[in-house]
Amino acid sequence: MSEQQARASALGATARMFCAAFVLVFAPALALQSWARLVGADAEAIATDVSVRMGAMSFAAIALLLLTRAMSPGPTLLPLRPSPVVLRFVPFYLAWAVFAVGCIALLHAVGASAEPQEQLVYLQQHGIGELRGVVVALGVVVFGPLAEEIFFRGYLQELCVACVGERAGILACAALFGVVHGAAYALPIAVFGWFLGDLRRRHGSLLAPWLAHAMFNAVSVFLVLYWPDFLDWMYPR
Repeated sequence: MSEQQARASALGATARMFCAAFVLVFAPALALQSWARLVGADAEAIATDVSVRMGAMSFAAIALLLLTRAMSPGPTLLPLRPSPVVLRFVPFYLAWAVFAVGCIALLHAVGASAEPQEQLVYLQQHGIGELRGVVVALGVVVFGPLAEEIFFRGYLQELCVACVGERAGILACAALFGVVHGAAYALPIAVFGWFLGDLRRRHGSLLAPWLAHAMFNAVSVFLVLYWPDFLDWMYPR
């Protein structure tokens, strides 16, 4: 690829990434405003409800999915070969879980703290017996991973790879993925982000990292629902 072609590729990837970022910010805000008008409430007030925010995130995921179809070239969704993804995910997750628990224990040992995600706290407290719990669970397992994979492994990784090459681009995207999840989680989530980026590279599609991301979150939801003391064990005080 010539220097001019590389520059054009980077500029195109930048434009697509910013379009995706705009949708990711604008779509939840639009969903919250629309819901507030429907129920006759203030948007900021209803945004304190975890289920409402997860519903807005689900709307954003659908909007991003539509963007991939409308904007050419968009990130490739297919093919999806579930078996290789699962076979890679299981050993990775077991090793990653040990690493993550160690990171959280180390933070606790030095006097720092890592708080559980509020969606998991909500599910621990309310379960999925009501519609709100189902919305939160679907947001965590299905739509949240979909939105993050389209943005990070679809558009942001494309930009990073166009700017610094494939291997460095995957690492850069993974590092940013870790940072946006908070300082306490940055390192283990960045490692997970690298795994997802590598799946994107190997399979050439977004559904491979989305499936792994969905399974990753589903394990957390399962543990929270069926092991009442999981969060207390995972996040000692």
